[in-house]
Amino acid sequence: TLSVTLANGEVVSWPEPHKFTPQYGQNYYLVDSNGEIENNKYDGTQTEVLFIRFGLVHLTKEAAEQHSYALFKINNQVAK
Repeated sequence: TLSVTLANGEVVSWPEPHKFTPQYGQNYYLVDSNGEIENNKYDGTQTEVLFIRFGLVHLTKEAAEQHSYALFKINNQVAK
């Protein structure tokens, strides 16, 4: 689990993203730049390798949803 403390003291946590190459054809969930969750099958493209490297891939929908929610909270902190 990863976590960050927001400026207001709230701690936001999410499961650590998947760091290894999935098997070809394996389902994975991508947290895209809009916070949406995409369900894909691994093809081994260079783009998918980058998604893994950037920490945007999860093997369960629930983990991806928690990550998306954390990013939402982090990006929408009230400026002080």
